[in-house]
Amino acid sequence: MVLQRGVNFVLNQLLLRHVDPAVFGLASVPLDLLLNTALFLSREGFRLTLGRTTLVGLSSDTCEFRQFVNLSWVPVLLGPLVSLLSLAFLPSTHNEDIGGKGQNADVLRQTGLLFCLAASLESLSEPAYLVCQGCLLTTLRSASEGLATFIRSIITFALLVWVLPSEKALLAFGFAQVGYSVVLILVYWGYLIYVSLKGGGQTGIPGASKEAAMDTASTNQTTQTPLRLLALSHLLPRPPSSSSALWVEPSHLALAFALTGQSFFKHLLTQGDKIVLSIGSSHYSQGLYALAQNYGSLAARLLFQPLEESGRLMFARLAAGNGGVVGEDAAEAADDKKKNKMETSVTTDHRRGRGAEPGESAASQATLKVLVGALVKTVILVGLVFACFGFNYTRVLLRLLLPGRRWETGVGVGAEGSGEVLSWYCLYVLFLAVNGMTEAFVYAVATQRDVVRLGALAAVSFAVFAGLTFPFIRWHGTVGLVLANCAGMLVRILFSLHYVRAYFDGVVSTRKQDGGEGHVSSTMLSTREKQPDMFPHPVVLASFVAAFAATYASDKALVSIDEVEPVLKHVVFGGMVFIGVIVSILWTEHEFFEDLKSIRRLATGRREEAGSKAKSGLDGKKGA
Repeated sequence: MVLQRGVNFVLNQLLLRHVDPAVFGLASVPLDLLLNTALFLSREGFRLTLGRTTLVGLSSDTCEFRQFVNLSWVPVLLGPLVSLLSLAFLPSTHNEDIGGKGQNADVLRQTGLLFCLAASLESLSEPAYLVCQGCLLTTLRSASEGLATFIRSIITFALLVWVLPSEKALLAFGFAQVGYSVVLILVYWGYLIYVSLKGGGQTGIPGASKEAAMDTASTNQTTQTPLRLLALSHLLPRPPSSSSALWVEPSHLALAFALTGQSFFKHLLTQGDKIVLSIGSSHYSQGLYALAQNYGSLAARLLFQPLEESGRLMFARLAAGNGGVVGEDAAEAADDKKKNKMETSVTTDHRRGRGAEPGESAASQATLKVLVGALVKTVILVGLVFACFGFNYTRVLLRLLLPGRRWETGVGVGAEGSGEVLSWYCLYVLFLAVNGMTEAFVYAVATQRDVVRLGALAAVSFAVFAGLTFPFIRWHGTVGLVLANCAGMLVRILFSLHYVRAYFDGVVSTRKQDGGEGHVSSTMLSTREKQPDMFPHPVVLASFVAAFAATYASDKALVSIDEVEPVLKHVVFGGMVFIGVIVSILWTEHEFFEDLKSIRRLATGRREEAGSKAKSGLDGKKGA
């Protein structure tokens, strides 16, 4: 996997050296916007809804599994329809000639149709993807997407450099995206076909045992086996085994469409920069911004996204054991605690229709509180590294990766250069990191009523972004678009942090809990306050501020000199400053590292316990 990503990165660098910035901008902004719009609106709500359901321990002939599969096929129907609607908003003409190479409107329309075909094909993989996610096969997604991205890079580079003429260079991106979708179909469906042919009814889905064991341990299920796939036909839409049951669970369908509606506003915010660029920016400016996003989002894809997905899964599992609720229900629970004056209170989980035992609720909440605090603080620290160090080293990076004048590195406020835009995008990475992890918690525990509130918040956030975009662009050029994105993201972060506080104010727990089987360790229960410890120590924050000031001065004094020695001095100086920041973290964040160790011990203990229970359960069945 590491080798594959390394080769993919090298191919991308070769591609950027050969592609015209305007062609790259057109493929990365309006066409990519078309693809993301079609995929996001057709599947995001269903992914969030079905992601709350686990298939661990189920047989593929059960009513619950069939309703799950039937609902997973809805995105397949929505994909082509949404793709064609999205194509209608693609500009039919260019506001400029791309690089003077005669890139005409016909090529754009043809490439747009290829992107629509790619979105429709990718939706065909959705049922298999959702089944694999329901079985907690999280590694399959990273493997399949990594392979698909690798194939896409090869196709793009080969067509662009050796096959297509320069006036049709844009088509290379369309054919490559179709190849990406085909690979996803082959991997996901091929894997399930392999499982079916290997006798999934006897052995279950391979690769799910560790994740399934963790899930069954956290939910106290007695069945310890992964999904038993009896026949491949069970992955097709079928009526439930019970004659009284509907094809899909009505509450799940309603929640999926509610999340889809809310996702529309979220999509406007997350893709708002591309919408603005598509409307009023030159293709060259789009290329500069796309380059900055290409490099800046590497951290989000490689570091933050896997962490967010794992965090969302763990948040949901632990919240299910809290017996706690949020929002208005949380306020009622808090009032009950005050009236009863009890150290421990048990509430009902209205979202899942189950009660929580006092010990289970307290232990789960303590674990959840430490987990939220540790993960949020982790992404903040990593994001600060990008904001404080990446900001002042982007010009060095671009000189190394993209030599020459094709990608001009601008300097100064409002400069239309990739170096300046990428510097400010490093600051945006910090906002992306914090928002991603805090929203992962919100979506893991949100009720349907909270989803409506999140939709209203997304509208407010987009209004802030839209209101600031054009003034910021007028004052600061393409950099202004990055700053407007930061402002809109800040609104979402503040709400998510407020939601976290409301959740832990409403979920009732005990401050002390005796250890025992199934409980968290005493180290993890040593949190002194009700709210998670999510923010770095003031000394650490001060060290980051000082590091930014020092490396900023070094950048202005040394990198502007077009010689190798001053650049090397700048890099060495930055390394020394970074070591100082690391020392400040090690000196002040002892409790943070202890929490990380406790989480790791807990995860290891649960895997071992679940594995032993699964083995004893299977031995018991064989004996019977």
